Amino acid sequence: MPSVLITGASDGIGRALVECYRSKGWTVIAHGRRQASRVAPQLPAQVKYVEADLNMPTEDTIARVAQATPDSLDLAILNAGMGVVAPPERTTPAQINDMIAVNTTAPLLLAQALFPRLQAAQGKLTFIGSTAARGAHRDFAVYAATKAALSGAARSLRLEWEGRVPVQIIHPGPTATGMHDKAGLGDIAARKYFTAPDRVARAIETAIEGDKPSVRFGPLFMLRHAIAGSRT
Repeated sequence: MPSVLITGASDGIGRALVECYRSKGWTVIAHGRRQASRVAPQLPAQVKYVEADLNMPTEDTIARVAQATPDSLDLAILNAGMGVVAPPERTTPAQINDMIAVNTTAPLLLAQALFPRLQAAQGKLTFIGSTAARGAHRDFAVYAATKAALSGAARSLRLEWEGRVPVQIIHPGPTATGMHDKAGLGDIAARKYFTAPDRVARAIETAIEGDKPSVRFGPLFMLRHAIAGSRT
């Protein structure tokens, strides 16, 4: 039975990915920041939940997540992320540090810790980025910078680990998750066109099954799936 680690699995895309891979019979290790007593009962049966706060990615925190996975790991989907919607001049140092920690530092430290386990299984490492990493977006300067940094790191790791662990990055567009509420996006009209997490998760699964090192779900993709979701 193949195994997968999915970070940021408390809700949104991560939770949808847990449902997706567990329904296929995979062994799923789900990571989240929320208390296990609150999250674990809501997850599918036989999903292992590991609680860890990636806002503070210490050596112990990273080790706890890595050690929750099998010695031979088939797939790691590093999906955990956070954002703050604010003009750059009003983004606090603490908010900047948190976004860097969760969106860039933690996935790189996890990639390092998981490398031997992925190599043992000839497994794959998939980062979840964002279409915000390309182009310019008002009030998303820091978030976009952290995802752009992750994209650059993915390209370099792909070269470093060629022939040992395939590295991929997938860039979804706007998705209807709780992250936007926590980020302070507000009730803007465009949110009705955000894509449902389960549809994004299925698209991510398909992309992972392919061999493209970088996949971007552009505006047309997201709009098409958002409209389809509104009709079901």
